[in-house]
Amino acid sequence: AGNDTGGGGVLNDDAGRAAEEREGLKDLPDNHFVWDHAANALGNLCTTLTLVLSVEKIVLGGGVMNRAGLLEKIRSCTRELLNGYLDLPQVTTDAGLREFIGPSVWSEASGGVGAGLVGALVLAQTAYEENRNI
Repeated sequence: AGNDTGGGGVLNDDAGRAAEEREGLKDLPDNHFVWDHAANALGNLCTTLTLVLSVEKIVLGGGVMNRAGLLEKIRSCTRELLNGYLDLPQVTTDAGLREFIGPSVWSEASGGVGAGLVGALVLAQTAYEENRNI
């Protein structure tokens, strides 16, 4: 059945294919067209957040943000999409955009150790603290 969630079912097969496709992204060159599509999608997100919520800063994280040049493409796309609608230095200048749309402090792109590693350490610490009194 289409909703089968048991071992080897349709949903598990789809999840497996999606994981394989994500894994394949790491082998794509920086100039592959998929990064332009990703930058466009994330640039649209940043534009929407800016216009609808009037955010002060947008922080992007996750492994895909470690891709060289992607953050600059996102900033450029955001500026292009806003098309001067907001006359603010945060979205009209390179320096403003670097401050306005940036990587997470946890990301490897900004010199951090990666959120995945930090999360794993927090889980390990929590498990240790919960089990040390047993």
